[in-house]
Amino acid sequence: MNVYAFASPDLLTFSGFMLVIGQLLTLVSPKNVYLGAVAVFALGSLICAVGRSFPVLVFGRAVAGCGGGG
Repeated sequence: MNVYAFASPDLLTFSGFMLVIGQLLTLVSPKNVYLGAVAVFALGSLICAVGRSFPVLVFGRAVAGCGGGG
């Protein structure tokens, strides 16, 4: 198992979406942005929990990283 493939999607999407969500905060209510980020993070965690293969786990980590950026 490649550790870099496990950690990289999470960190890349986290740092990329942090900038997007920062700009989104100027347009939308912070409460709605925060709730949306938590929902996306929970969805990514759910994908990781039910995934049965390594690529699905990496995809779930990437989705969770998108939510973690908020």
